[in-house]
Amino acid sequence: MQYLEGRRYVVMAIFLVVAITFGARLFYIQVLDGSYKLAADRNTLQRIVQVPYRGLIYDRNNQLLVQNTPFMT
Repeated sequence: MQYLEGRRYVVMAIFLVVAITFGARLFYIQVLDGSYKLAADRNTLQRIVQVPYRGLIYDRNNQLLVQNTPFMT
């Protein structure tokens, strides 16, 4: 039975070492290393607002009320 107790502690120690290693690596990547932030900043989309052309608006007597034309800034 003492063999199983010793084996239990060895397995727990291995899991603990792996968890600490993963935690340290995640901390380094997310907090200390700036290359991922730089890559994410370069990967953003540039949004350009385009106002759609609406066309002509007529009243019930078929008289032109509004004439819209596209405008480039």
